[in-house]
Amino acid sequence: MNNEEDVIEYGSGNVFSDMGHSDAKEKLQKSRLISILDQYIKELRLTQVQASRILGIDQSNLSKILRGQLRLVTSDKLVSWIEKLGADVEIKVIFHPREKRGITVTWCPDEDCQAVA
Repeated sequence: MNNEEDVIEYGSGNVFSDMGHSDAKEKLQKSRLISILDQYIKELRLTQVQASRILGIDQSNLSKILRGQLRLVTSDKLVSWIEKLGADVEIKVIFHPREKRGITVTWCPDEDCQAVA
């Protein structure tokens, strides 16, 4: 056991920023879109093979992307894939004071919207 007091360090809400990535906002946006894509594929009860055929990519690359290999895909491509699967994608811009700025991506199955963290 350590006699020193345990220190709890809270994150900023963006793990990429906490890790010092210069492109943290973009990586967070991609990771949230990938999470939505993954949720939608599961909701449609598609296998990765079926989804990859619809999306026009090979299954191995889809698998890598769904496991978080962000460099393999752009945010624009992720949005187009979500649309190809039948979802409507809306981009919402909300202006906040400088200290409250961030990225929020929302998942809305059946109009029951919830923020994806």
